[in-house]
Amino acid sequence: MGNIYYQQALRQASESVSKGQKLSEALKEFQGIYSQTLLQMISVGEETGETSNILQKLADFYEEEVAKTTKNLTSIIEPVLMVIIGTVIGFFAISMIQPMYSMLGSIE
Repeated sequence: MGNIYYQQALRQASESVSKGQKLSEALKEFQGIYSQTLLQMISVGEETGETSNILQKLADFYEEEVAKTTKNLTSIIEPVLMVIIGTVIGFFAISMIQPMYSMLGSIE
C-alpha cells in the first residue's frame, strides 16, 4: 500500500485489534480516512459474524467505484486532449503556411 496515512491507520488499528478491541471501533478513530458506510458495514459484520463476507463485498464495491471514476475521468480527459492536440497542430500548420503566403505576397 503506497498511502502513508492508510498504512499508519491500519498499523494502529491492527495493534488495537490485537489488544482485543473490535475492528470497527479501532477504525472509528480514523473517520477522516474511512467512510461512515464502511465503518457501519464492518460493525454489522462483526455483530453477525460475517466480517469476511462484508469485507469482500466492501472490496468489490470500492473496486467498482474506482472503475466508474476512472471511466468518467477518461471520458472527460479525452475531449480536452483532442482540443489541445488540435490547437497545437493548428498552430504548427499556421506557422508553416504563413511564411509561404508572406513570400508569395512579396513576389507579386
